[in-house]
Formats: sequence, C-alpha cells, structure tokens
Amino acid sequence: MIIAQDRYNFNGTILVAENGEVIYKKSFGFSNFLTKEKLTTNSMFDLASISKAFTAMCIMILKENGKLEYEDDIQKYFPDLPYEGITIRHLLHHTSGLPDYGQMFSVIWDRNKIADNDDIWEMFEVHKPEVLFAPGEKYRYCNTGYAMLASIIEIVSGIPYRDFLRDNIFDKLSMNRTQVVNRRYRSEKINEYAYSHVFSISDGGYTFPDSVEASQYVYYLDGIVGDGCVNSTVEDMFKWDRALYTEKLVNKETLEEAFTPGTLNDSSKTNYGFGWRIKNTPNGKVFEHGGGWAGYINMFIRMVDKDQTLIVLTNNSFSAYGLFDCFINILNEEEFSLPPIDFVFEIRKGLVNNDMGSLQNKIEPMLKDSINYRFTENSINNLGYELLSITRYEEAIELFQLNTNLFPESANTFDSLAEAYMVSGDKENAIKYYKKALEVDPNFENSQKMLKKLQEEK
Repeated sequence: MIIAQDRYNFNGTILVAENGEVIYKKSFGFSNFLTKEKLTTNSMFDLASISKAFTAMCIMILKENGKLEYEDDIQKYFPDLPYEGITIRHLLHHTSGLPDYGQMFSVIWDRNKIADNDDIWEMFEVHKPEVLFAPGEKYRYCNTGYAMLASIIEIVSGIPYRDFLRDNIFDKLSMNRTQVVNRRYRSEKINEYAYSHVFSISDGGYTFPDSVEASQYVYYLDGIVGDGCVNSTVEDMFKWDRALYTEKLVNKETLEEAFTPGTLNDSSKTNYGFGWRIKNTPNGKVFEHGGGWAGYINMFIRMVDKDQTLIVLTNNSFSAYGLFDCFINILNEEEFSLPPIDFVFEIRKGLVNNDMGSLQNKIEPMLKDSINYRFTENSINNLGYELLSITRYEEAIELFQLNTNLFPESANTFDSLAEAYMVSGDKENAIKYYKKALEVDPNFENSQKMLKKLQEEK
C-alpha cells in the first residue's frame, strides 16, 4: 500500500476481509489537507453512488411489507410528471430512460440556491425534458431514477428518507457512524469527517471543491438524496457487507432479487440488479458498486463465492485506474502488475509551480512509456479547460492538440481545441478546428453552432 500511496497519490482508508474476518485495515493520508488532520479507520466518507444499494434496500423493505410493488407506475406517485410506462423496477435497474437531472441543473438552476429532490420534480414538470428511450428498451445509468426512489420512499413511508434509512437499516445493524449527510444544506458538522479535496492549479494544489468552479455542484446539489449522500466508514460498511449474507433486513427471496440482473424488453440481460453491479469473474460471482463525487473515489466489492470483501474509501480523486483489480489479485495471491499512472496526475504539480518549461519535452517520454503512463481523453480535456479558465492559453492549446493527436476519432477533442483558439483570440484556427470536428462528426451540435457564429462575425 505504500507503493499505492506514493505512486498513485492514494489518500484514504482500506478494509479487506475474508470469510467474515478482517485481514487488513489501514488509513493513509489526511482527512483535511489544510489542518493536516490524519485519517483513521473511523473517518466518515461520502459514499457517493455506493449509496444506491441502501436506497434499493429501502424499496425492498417497503415491498416486503406490502407498501408498494416493483411494477407500480411512477405516475402513481408523481401524477404531474409527463412520463408513461415507467415502473419502480425500471428505476431500480436503470432502464427508465429518464434524463439526468444534473445536466439540467448545471444549465438553468440558480447556483446560489441548494436544490432538494422536490426541486427536481418541479423542474421536470415545468421543462418536461424528453426521455432518452422507451422504458425497458436500454440500460443507462441514471441518478435521476435513484433520486426518484428516495422520494417514493418518503411518499410511501411518510417520513424523511434519512430517517427511514436510520430506523430500518443503520440502527438495526449498529452502523453508528453511518448517516445521510447534506453538510451544506443542513449546516452539519461531523466528527472525524473525511473532507473531499480536488486538485486546482490556480489554488496551488489540493483544495475543497466548493471553491473550484468545475466542482461547485457539490453546493447547489447538496440537498438531493437517493442517488448519493450516505456517509460511512470502512468498519460500518463491513457490517453492511455481513448483513447481506443474512436475513436481518429482508428475507432471502427478497434479497436475491437485488443481485439478479435486470431484463430488457428484448429479453436480454443487463449487469445491474437493485443498486449493485453484477459480474462473473474467475473469482466467482461479484457484486460491487463504485462511487465518485468531487474528490471522493470509492469502491465496495463483494466476491461472494469466496466470501471476500474489499472496501476502499478515498477523498482526493487519486489515480484509481486498475488499482482495485490489483488489490483483488494480491488478496487471491495471483500475479499482478501495477497499473499505469494517469499522465495528468504526473504533470499537474509542475503546472502548479509553473516550472514545466516545454510541455512537449515532458510529454514525449511519457508517450513512449505505456507501461507507466496512460492518456485518457477526458482527463486531458478537463486539465486543458482548467488551464483555459486561468488564461494559460498556450499550455491549454498544447494539451488540446495532444488530445486530437491521441484521439483523432473524437469530434469533442477538435471542438475543445477550437474553443481554446477562439478564447485566445485566434478565430482563424478556431474556424479550422470547428470544421475538423464536423468532419469527424457532422452532427456535433456545439461545433455547428460555434462555426456558424464565427462565420457570421467575419
């Protein structure tokens, strides 16, 4: 783990168990980078999307108690929403076709206000965003569906979502360091809290996400529950893991459905049950879920055929690619190789100190070393936009150009490069690369719009 901490900038807590016994448990790094308070195994992290399994369990409890049915139409609970044929089962399996609320809020919400679940449904009633596909036609991961499930839990039970979870799951399992947390919405202060940190070039390194424009959604979406918002520790999550081998919360038949893949309209299967991803691996059946939210990267893996558990909670957006599989290989005494480091993580410290010199001279050796470095379109793009936002145009353009070279079949890479030229005042190259984006994808909407605007200005 020292290698993981140094090589991948790992900052978090890990618990590994086998046959119900903890065989490794340790924390690395800080819960607060500013105060240098250290993490402990009692530190509470935002689980992000790992929360979905708890939301699904609440629905299963209500179903078992005869309070609802999986085939209930959502219009039974939301009669003013313009969506027909969507059931609770569709929400659980991510097959509803509902659009993502986050994208809508990022465009038309007042960011000085903190939204809650009711604000989602009011916005959907007013703006009536179209479904992405007919219910059951496809699988598409959907935070909106799980936020809706939380609202259904409140409608059916008559109590707040956070209280239902506490009364029906956390208290029953003695998960005393687990709760629904809306830290900004409720001005909550929690002892031994693992604050999230994001890397900001303009702020000189790691900082809290609230102060970074790209992650300010942590503020204005802080009142929304169901798709995230459960906070816990590795020790409490191990209690949750053990309970899922029992009938402490629901009976065996109800629980089995949580770990059964969804079925689409064409009878094909998905790899998602009720709040769990389902995988068949050389180590047997695996139920798992990850969670990511502005600084938090978490993973909860249950290898049920071997009764092995891996819980990883982190609070600094470390370079996680391939590392969880590496942990599993070590646990099973199998051969493993260290995964490559994301190139962006390697160069951003130099960008903070403004001592990179020529980016090209730094990038070239990494491009030739695929064993130790990997290049991903999204991370390069994000870093380019961060540089663009602080008017470091030349470096931003260099990164966007790199992305077009590495991913020439992506219209988005050319669109981003064009935007960088446009912002820097070079309209000629902006037009050139918007045209290039449309050569790759003639239907790329932003390039169409921006090219038309630039040509009209000439």
